[in-house]
Order: sequence, then structure tokens, then C-alpha cells
Amino acid sequence: MIENGENDKLQLQCSMRELVILNEIARVLNTSVDLAAALEVALERGGALFDLETGWVWLLNEESGEGESYLAAARNLPPALVANSALMEGHCWCLDSYRLGQLTDAANINVITCSRLKNMAEGTAGLRCHDSVPLYVRDQKLGMLNLVSADWRELDAEDLRLLHTIGDMLSIAVGRARLLRAQFKTRRGGRTQSIGARDTRYLGTRLDGRAVTASCAPVWRPCYKRRPILWW
Repeated sequence: MIENGENDKLQLQCSMRELVILNEIARVLNTSVDLAAALEVALERGGALFDLETGWVWLLNEESGEGESYLAAARNLPPALVANSALMEGHCWCLDSYRLGQLTDAANINVITCSRLKNMAEGTAGLRCHDSVPLYVRDQKLGMLNLVSADWRELDAEDLRLLHTIGDMLSIAVGRARLLRAQFKTRRGGRTQSIGARDTRYLGTRLDGRAVTASCAPVWRPCYKRRPILWW
């Protein structure tokens, strides 16, 4: 009976810790104006749920479609990847599978042997695998979250639930950032068009001498009644 009570207490403490970490991730993603910094915090706190210290986030280039990806955030990369940044560019097995639609939802969250690390003899800090979490907004591919570990492990239902929750929060944050950026570009384009239209109207008026005289006369006329003003 006492043993059951201790187990329940430990389970409650574990659940509370998970809720605190998930809340921290949500708060950072909802309040930060710097997406890259927010993703790094999410990597740190998300890794803490699984006692993992290394991870990275790939995002697909929204302007070039789903063909190109870039490293949006990374944490504690192993020395070999730090020394040669080119190794964190281009294609890999998990990204290629994601682009082909083979990683689509929570059922496809899995621990994968990292194709960037598996053939390295040194400089990996013992890391070989990563939990790969596909990021989506509806059917739109956004990128992938990788939390890196030393060994392959089987994910249970609780692991999948947590990873899926983190993936959903990251997806929403990335989607919102891209939407706001698109709206900003639209508004900026609208202002540019408005300024252009105003300048066009001004130039049209400036080219019409009669219109210029008519618009300026009410301002100049009182001045001449007080004192002549020389403009040259």
C-alpha cells in the first residue's frame, strides 16, 4: 500500500514537471518576437523532458517551396558538426523522408539513426540517433524537430504524446510568424502603393501650372498684404 502511494506521488511529480515545462515552452513561443531564440528555448526545455541536451530544428524555405531547408535553431551541437557547418546543410534521410510525405503525423514520430552522424568516427560526443518530430500546419509542411540521443530507444505512448504536443506548439509558432511576416509585407506594399499614388497626384498637379497657382494663391495672398517677400 505504501509502495503504491509512493508510485502515485512520483507519477504526480513527473506529470507536474511535464506541465511546467510545456507551459514554459508555450509562454516563450507566444511572447517572443525572435522566432530563432524562441525555438532554441523550446529545444532546451523540450530536451529536458527526455534528459537530452542536443537538438536542432529544420525549417523548409517558404519562398522556394518544399525543396530547400535551413537550420533554424540548434543547441549543443557535437564538435564534428560545429567544426564543419557544411555537414548541417543539404539533404539527409529524415528530411528526404519528410519531403516525400513519409513522416506525416504523431504516428510517424520515431527515433532515427542520424545520417549526418552515423559514419563519423569521432567528434560526435557519442550521439547517433534523434527523435524526429514532423512540423505541420494543416497539410502544409513546415520543417522538423530533432532531439538527439546516444542510443536508439523505443517511444512509448507518453513519449509520443509529449513530442506531439511540442511539435504542435512549434508548428503553430512558426505558422504564426510566417503569417505575420506575410501580413507585414502586404501592408508595406500597400503603403508603398499609397505613397506612389500620392506622389503621382502631386506630380500631376505640379505639371499643371494653373492648378499650382490656384492651390497656392490662398496661402500667398495674405503675405503680400503684410510685406513683400522675396523668394530669390
